[in-house]
Amino acid sequence: MRISKRFPFIDRYLGVVITLIALNVIFALASPYYWSAYNLTNILDHSSISLILSVGMVFVLATGGIDLSVGSTLALTGIITALAMKSGVPTVVAVLLGLGLGAAIGLVNGWVIARFNVQPFIVTLAMLSIARGLTLVISGGNPIIGMPEGFMRVFSGPRLLSNGVYVAAIVALIAGGALVGTPLGRALRSVGGNAEAAYLCGINTKRVRMAAHSIAGGAAAMASMLFMAGMDAAEPIAGLTTEWMEAIAAPVIGGNTLSGGRSFVFGAVLGVLILSTIKSGLNMVGVGQHFQQIAIGSVIIAAVIIDSLRNQRRQGGA
Repeated sequence: MRISKRFPFIDRYLGVVITLIALNVIFALASPYYWSAYNLTNILDHSSISLILSVGMVFVLATGGIDLSVGSTLALTGIITALAMKSGVPTVVAVLLGLGLGAAIGLVNGWVIARFNVQPFIVTLAMLSIARGLTLVISGGNPIIGMPEGFMRVFSGPRLLSNGVYVAAIVALIAGGALVGTPLGRALRSVGGNAEAAYLCGINTKRVRMAAHSIAGGAAAMASMLFMAGMDAAEPIAGLTTEWMEAIAAPVIGGNTLSGGRSFVFGAVLGVLILSTIKSGLNMVGVGQHFQQIAIGSVIIAAVIIDSLRNQRRQGGA
C-alpha cells in the first residue's frame, strides 16, 4: 500500500518539508551567520505578515477564487487606523475600525463576484487599484509616523520575538480549526470543488464566496497592524511589492490549488517559511533586492506549474 494512502498528511507535505530543510542547509553553508538567533527570529518576524495574508487567501482559494487586492487593503486599512488613532480615537476602537474596513472591502469583492458572476481576478484587480488610489488620496502619499504606545505594546512588544509572531500563530490556529471542523470549511471546499453540485445540495454559494473574501480582507487588515507595529508607521505604499504575490504563492506551494476544493493552512505556513527563508538567505549572501524579486517571481512560476501538474494528476487518477 502506498504511503499516500496510509499517511496522507506525510505524503502531502513531505516534498515541501524537504525543500525547506534543503534551503536552510544551503544557506547555512553559504553564510556562517544564517543560523544566528537574530536571523532566525528575523525570519519569523517577517513571516508573520505574509502568514496572516496567506491564511486569509486560503479561504478564497478554497472556493476557486483569488484576491489580488490584499496588498492594497493592507495599506488602506493601515492608513485609516493610524489616522483614527492620531485624531484621538481610542486604540481598541481604531483597530476594530481597521479590521472592519478590511472585512468590508473583502465583502464588496465577494458580493460583486457572486452577484454578477464576474471573475474574481477582474474584480479584485479593480479593487487593488481603487484601494491603492484611496490610500494615496487620503494620506497625500505621505507615511503616518509614530503609533501610540499601547498599540506598539500589543502588536510589537519588548521581546526578542515580536508579538506579531504570536498573533500570526493564533490566527493560523483559529483558521485551521475553522476550515477543518466547521460547516463553513466544508462549504468552502464544496463550492471550490463543484459549485453547481454544492448549490444543488443546499449550500448558498453566494454567501460562501462573500464570507471567504470578507475573511481575506479582514486578514489583510490584521496584517496591516503588524506592519505598522514593525515600522512604527503607516505607509501608503505598504503591500506594493511582493507581499500580495507571496500571499497567493505560499498557499499554492503548500498544497492548496488555484482551482479550489482544498484548504490547507499548515501548507500555507510551510509555503511562507520557504519564501521567507529564500529572502533571508539571499540577504545573508549579499544578493540585492531586485534579484530577490526575480527569485520570488521564479518560485511563484514554479508553484503555478506544480499546481497545474498536481491537478492533472488528480484528474488522471479520478
